Amino acid sequence: MTAVINNQIRRASCVLVLAFFGLLGSLEVSALQCEPINPDNDNPADSTGVSVCEGGSPLGQNLSAMTELYPSDGQFSATKEFQIRSCGRFGCARAAYFNVRSAGVTLNNATSEIPLNVSIEQTAFGKSVDFPANTTCNSDDCDFRGAGLFPFFRCEECLNFKLTIEAKLNDLIKEGTLTQSGKHSGTLTFTIDQAPSTAGITAGDAGVNWPVNLYIELDIPALIRISGLRDMTLDSTSGSGTRKFCVFALGADNFKLKPDSSYGSNGSEGKDFQLRNGDESIRYTMVLSDQTGKNETISYSKSYSGWEPSKSFNCEGQTNQNMTVTIEAKSGGSDGKYSDTMTLYVEPEF
Repeated sequence: MTAVINNQIRRASCVLVLAFFGLLGSLEVSALQCEPINPDNDNPADSTGVSVCEGGSPLGQNLSAMTELYPSDGQFSATKEFQIRSCGRFGCARAAYFNVRSAGVTLNNATSEIPLNVSIEQTAFGKSVDFPANTTCNSDDCDFRGAGLFPFFRCEECLNFKLTIEAKLNDLIKEGTLTQSGKHSGTLTFTIDQAPSTAGITAGDAGVNWPVNLYIELDIPALIRISGLRDMTLDSTSGSGTRKFCVFALGADNFKLKPDSSYGSNGSEGKDFQLRNGDESIRYTMVLSDQTGKNETISYSKSYSGWEPSKSFNCEGQTNQNMTVTIEAKSGGSDGKYSDTMTLYVEPEF
């Protein structure tokens, strides 16, 4: 006799399972223009040499915040598009090359952490740099290009940039780095580090270091994962079988469980399920227990609360498996193979 038990995963609010090179052509820049439009050549300032735009609007040193949700596959990826203007501090007449320096960022919630993989790309030229990055720009041979409109003394157009931010959240749970649900946040800071001079000259008319901040928030819901349930072959003599399995939960101290049998119940109070072989059936009972000693004879389509989850994501096949299922088949039935598919639904409990 064979009892088939399928894995089932349920989660609350989600499912579990980043020399002068001449003028730039008009097609190489965006249509956005950053301040200052009429710079004061007699009073050079860092904000004349560098500014950051987002959606056509000049900013100070803060990009608009990112608020993100846990993705269904646990593979977090998000982008932030913006623009950078880089030229000389004396009127923006010439473009200035630059690097972007950053230590990267880790999102935190108390002792729980989400280290992010971050890269920045100048989209017009396909140049990308991964964070952390700490290379100073000392000449024209730097990662990114400015966009001056020499010889006109006016602010030049911005160039498009994109931040790509990623994290393999399920891997972080397995590693014990991401340890709780809730809002994880942090601020990514990167510095626009100009060459000392604008492109092709040594006038010392650039050299701006301009910090930019991006606040990031990622909300992790309560998650649950069931593993270790596979087909069970019952002992042909005793009609019984036992298997250990695991229910892991993040952000919940308990979980509830509900069974669903392909053939439903057959008996008083729904406590007897059915193994079927054509038109013949054999009754069986299912008992669940956890590592705390909680023990329940399970009835069809009824929910059971108060189970204690494992705190280890990878608990299958290890000593910390927290659940045991025991099947007891009644006697009777002709010779043959009898089976049922039992599905267990689990859900975090608060």
